[in-house]
Amino acid sequence: MAALVQSISDYNDVSEEWYLGEQGRRLDRVIDVLRQERAEAPWIEFGALAGGFAAMCADALGHKRDQMWCCDFAAKPLERAAERGFKTCFWDLEGQPRPAELKPRTFQTVLFCEIIEHLLAPDRSLPNVVDLLAPGGLLLLTTPNLASLGNRIRLLRGKTPSLGAAPGAAVKARDSLAAFDHLRVCTPDEWTTLLESLGLKVMRLEGATAAPREAGATLRRRFSLGLNTLLERLPGQLWQITLIVARKP
Repeated sequence: MAALVQSISDYNDVSEEWYLGEQGRRLDRVIDVLRQERAEAPWIEFGALAGGFAAMCADALGHKRDQMWCCDFAAKPLERAAERGFKTCFWDLEGQPRPAELKPRTFQTVLFCEIIEHLLAPDRSLPNVVDLLAPGGLLLLTTPNLASLGNRIRLLRGKTPSLGAAPGAAVKARDSLAAFDHLRVCTPDEWTTLLESLGLKVMRLEGATAAPREAGATLRRRFSLGLNTLLERLPGQLWQITLIVARKP
């Protein structure tokens, strides 16, 4: 996996601007939850790219950057994260043992946002991440929701769920919303079961919306944003993105 990402490192460099803009509502939601949960440092973010979101968190939550780690399996973006004052760690979760500089039971907060769906075997990779948490530490995870309203409608139409796994690295149906790099897209109860099996206590299970902060000019985008924001508050777990907060006893 690391080799694939490094081969497209230019994408990762460019993607930060897209990520901070097009995912703005989800990122703001994560910061709100971290604030409500009084997330503390030391702190580590997986899939941190060049540290843009880590910088937002540092400013919003008042964390010192030298108490925050940016971890990724693409080495080049981490150079920019280091320039921003963060500690950095290169780690391919499914291809390398845990780096020696990451000590077990030392982190108060772990961010694992939009990562787990990319893993081949989360049940074998996530224990190394959970081991980093200090007692009482917080894990915040986000991932696409297989059971979103939009995906239920797509399945009724005989279509692959949005951001579900494509059949191969470069092949999918015409107009498909499948993702080449998504291997595990599950319902919320599957992820809570996994976290509980690793000894964590799930504290919050909620929804989020992957969208820019502004609704956009078209009626379709405004309707989609309004609907997905509403679904965050309604019963039925129809939200677009699953957000889970769990703590280590």
